[in-house]
Amino acid sequence: MEEALAEARETTYEDTFARVLRPEHLVAICLQTGRDKDRERVRMLRAQAKLDIEYLAGALTRHQLRVRWNEWKG
Repeated sequence: MEEALAEARETTYEDTFARVLRPEHLVAICLQTGRDKDRERVRMLRAQAKLDIEYLAGALTRHQLRVRWNEWKG
């Protein structure tokens, strides 16, 4: 997902520069992949990450993932 890489956040961890994907993009990637373990990852991200709901909604719309999101969030 090119969008995920373009929107990655820059950070430093133990003197090492890193680019980290937004949790909203991780959710979208899991939804696209659609495996059982991805469903669990989405559950954990919803419980533990600070998701920007408006940003997530836009990503889900852009990538036609709203139906699967609604099925999985149930």
